[in-house]
Amino acid sequence: NKSGINKLALNETARKIRLCQFMLIVMDINDYYERIHSKIIDLVYGENRCMILVINKIDSYKNYPKEAIIKKIYELNPQVKNLPIHFISALKKQGLTNLAKGIISQFSIWQKKISTSLLNSWLEEVIKEKAPPLRNGKLLKLKYIVQINVAPPKFNIFSNYPSSIPEHYKKYLINRLKKRFEMNGLPLKVIFKKTPNPYGKN
Repeated sequence: NKSGINKLALNETARKIRLCQFMLIVMDINDYYERIHSKIIDLVYGENRCMILVINKIDSYKNYPKEAIIKKIYELNPQVKNLPIHFISALKKQGLTNLAKGIISQFSIWQKKISTSLLNSWLEEVIKEKAPPLRNGKLLKLKYIVQINVAPPKFNIFSNYPSSIPEHYKKYLINRLKKRFEMNGLPLKVIFKKTPNPYGKN
């Protein structure tokens, strides 16, 4: 049946995702909204892979609602908001030059290394705008941030009480980090760690 076939396809897709760094997720303009595409996008995102979304067969329409399609994809897949979406016709060879440029640009962002001073200036600004909430009467402090890896971009944020930082504030920080450094909807790894302190004080 169809669900069984989809499950097999997803299992095979998951295996292939783990073997690569960059994924082009190509969707037919006539069925880009189907759940199977969202599941694949979620798999790629969950594996922290670099990706671009591609809508194919634009030649089948004289006019197609580009902005409406982009909006719908972001609504269905909010985790990849701002991820580049390219519209092409493989048959007519339309949009392929822009797609090639987009791939180079996205892979460059994926490998971007951000200086520690720039990251900590950003963290200071973000905390001033919206301080971490109190947690069980504890004053949460975000001490500093460092980038420890690229492809995928990986960051450590050090805090006095990392386990007490609420999920909504973590998401806020990650979204602001993506926006400030133009990560284009790519998945980031952000780990909240205990501040090393030889004196045992917070």
